[in-house]
Amino acid sequence: MRYLIMAAILGALIAGCGDDDDGDKTPTQQTAPRPAATPTVAPNLGVGGTAVLSEAPLVAVRTAPAATFAIENLQSAGVAGDEHGNRIPMASAAEDENAEPWELISGAPDGWLIWQPQAVLSALGEAGAGATVTEAERVEWPDACLGAAEAGEVCAEVITSGYRVVIGNTTYHTDLSGENIRVAPGG
Repeated sequence: MRYLIMAAILGALIAGCGDDDDGDKTPTQQTAPRPAATPTVAPNLGVGGTAVLSEAPLVAVRTAPAATFAIENLQSAGVAGDEHGNRIPMASAAEDENAEPWELISGAPDGWLIWQPQAVLSALGEAGAGATVTEAERVEWPDACLGAAEAGEVCAEVITSGYRVVIGNTTYHTDLSGENIRVAPGG
């Protein structure tokens, strides 16, 4: 059964690539898979599960019934991988009131899994109990200090991917993993 699911996912990924005028393979616009028809998440992966998309760790934070999201309103966000080698197609529902713009959606056998970047969850942990995220976006920081160096601190001048997370009146700068978190200058 596992091989059939993997073959179906691989076939869908291969079919999802088109050929543009310059000969390079590029993904074509696709809608997210229907969760009831094609489970795309390992049956044992649920809330608390982890995956990685474009080097950013994600955590499944909640589930939603299949009717929560209109498939035609979802946009492909790439394919994540979990620690078992499963490939998990992700979608964005940025214009949907049932998900925050920084959350991603994946199909599950009984509905949807909602994922958040680990970095956003880490910033929430720094903010303390009862805090809520009002804004989060993936960014490229100009240095290893995440654009938030302290006075006199020397930072490696290397582009560092991460997130800008606003919680209340405080803006946090994180790396992709959420292990390095700094409060932005001025709050």
